Amino acid sequence: MALDTEGIVKDWINTRDDLVGTGKPLERGAFLKRLRSQGVYAHILSVGTPIDLTAETPVGRARISATIYASTKKASAEAAVAYTSVLESLNGSPEKAGDYKILVVDNIAGPTPIDDQLTTREEFRYLVDADFWITV
Repeated sequence: MALDTEGIVKDWINTRDDLVGTGKPLERGAFLKRLRSQGVYAHILSVGTPIDLTAETPVGRARISATIYASTKKASAEAAVAYTSVLESLNGSPEKAGDYKILVVDNIAGPTPIDDQLTTREEFRYLVDADFWITV
């Protein structure tokens, strides 16, 4: 079964009271597209080749890239660090993600700042990539 891993991770992030909401690091939450408005948010994108859930492979894997956008470098960095800390805390304690469970997150890369100073982009961004292992 093909997993909508981007949607699963987006929805999971948006349920995290320690990350999302007024006064929280990812104030606006996670989305599957870039936003045109202000505020700190994550754009979620699956990268690489995922392993889908099947009868033979009951655990799927996806490499997820989160681009953390904000109007200031400080806000973007703080949100990226907070998101990374949450990922690092998922060390074998399954987390409910809608109808699925995130079993573990590993191979975390980042936060990595992206320098857009020579472009017309008006927001700062950091990347955090990680492998999500998901099951039903």
